Amino acid sequence: MRILISILLFSFSFSAIIDVPGDNAITIQAGIDEALEGDTVLVAPDP
Repeated sequence: MRILISILLFSFSFSAIIDVPGDNAITIQAGIDEALEGDTVLVAPDP
């Protein structure tokens, strides 16, 4: 059980949050294209 928890914590430490728009991603598709496995694409509401 301790190994499973360690693996989960380790995997979350390398994830990124990509803000759309921002973080070099102007569109949602650009954010998705930039994301790697485990990353989160966070889309801001339309102003």
